[in-house]
Amino acid sequence: MPEKKVKEIMLPFQDDTALEPFVVLEDSLIHAIEVMVNENLNRVVVLRRNYPVGIVRLEDAFHELGMRGRSSGKAAPKPPAGIC
Repeated sequence: MPEKKVKEIMLPFQDDTALEPFVVLEDSLIHAIEVMVNENLNRVVVLRRNYPVGIVRLEDAFHELGMRGRSSGKAAPKPPAGIC
């Protein structure tokens, strides 16, 4: 299966999106996910020739790859007593 690219799922640029860190149009979704996870971000700006042209959301990238993203902010269920 060919590697999915950022340009395949990017959304329009939003003015309130930080310009760093960034990915570029031809970057893989895996790279974009790595950037967002390493920087604890939910979205990252996409640049073309040093200009912002879009964003990629972590949730969308995970979905495109058939993976589940971060939880919706709810705490993970606690294991039963006696299980660590």
